[in-house]
Amino acid sequence: MNNLNSISFKKALYELGVKPGSIIYITGNLGNLGLPHNLSGEKIKGRNQILDFYLNGILDSIGTNGTIVFPTHSFNLIENKDTFDPNQTPTNYTLSEYLRKTLKAKRQLHPYSSLASYGKHSDKIISKNITKHPYGMDSPYKFLEENDCIFISLGLPARKSISAVHYCEFKVGVPYRYTKSFKNYIKVNNKEYIEEFFLYVCYKQVKIIRDKNIKIFSIPSINRFIKKQTIGNSIMESIPLNIFISETSKAMLNDPYIWTREIKKINNIVPWII
Repeated sequence: MNNLNSISFKKALYELGVKPGSIIYITGNLGNLGLPHNLSGEKIKGRNQILDFYLNGILDSIGTNGTIVFPTHSFNLIENKDTFDPNQTPTNYTLSEYLRKTLKAKRQLHPYSSLASYGKHSDKIISKNITKHPYGMDSPYKFLEENDCIFISLGLPARKSISAVHYCEFKVGVPYRYTKSFKNYIKVNNKEYIEEFFLYVCYKQVKIIRDKNIKIFSIPSINRFIKKQTIGNSIMESIPLNIFISETSKAMLNDPYIWTREIKKINNIVPWII
């Protein structure tokens, strides 16, 4: 096990390509990394103290001109139809929820699939004219694709946590997904009203078995750009988002089913085949 402290964490981020001014999309599973230590060797055990450890390391690494982007999904609202308030509705991701509340980050106005951002470029990433489709042409992913964003996965291989793959599916127009409309109440500036939003969902008439991005991350033009650092009880990985999106989109044009391992018919129906 490699000791996880503020020095080793910031060194790992540096080795993954993070520097002052970087735009980073960060996610993962902190529990896999184990407890961090202070510089005297004592374990940091309190929940907020642990989350502060990561937040401070990230902010120190990107500096005052850097930008953090992170997922703040709330898919439970699809079922319970609670009002979505971008300033109050929680997300189920531990690190993301801490970042959202502590940084008072700017959050995408989408009740189910939102990103949040804090830092220099937040107003451009989460713009006023943002699409109501999480992967639409004016979604945050378009800015991240065009502005050298680094995807960082803490405690998980990047292939297990990179949601930008769905942006690639949308760009290419894979046959096993379609755009579905949902209506949900939202609350903005103390005003509550109903709005229509969209998701890119899989057809229910087939059973799609995913391969967890194994084939995509085996592509040489993607694999060679993955950076990996062993730290704590696990790993940290990174990949430039523009390279991932470009190469994955090319692969999907050649094989539109590359994200899947198997597609099984239900009642002998494939909805996109006439």
